Amino acid sequence: FPVTIRKVWVHPNPFTTSINIQNLNGNESFELINQVGQVIYSGKMIQQEDFSSIQQGIYFLKIKGINVSIIKIIKE
Repeated sequence: FPVTIRKVWVHPNPFTTSINIQNLNGNESFELINQVGQVIYSGKMIQQEDFSSIQQGIYFLKIKGINVSIIKIIKE
């Protein structure tokens, strides 16, 4: 069976209030995790969330769909 791997684009990086993700298939769920492993956000509507109140620093965005991707992003 052929396997197609989709590349997603997360922008802006660094971000200040919101995270935009392109090239999704629509079935993904997301987790935003801080450097100590705490899940800051978990759900399917991450692009509608306001992250202006979270601390500045490095976070990991886990995208769970057919495959699982983890992307390092920075909050300014």
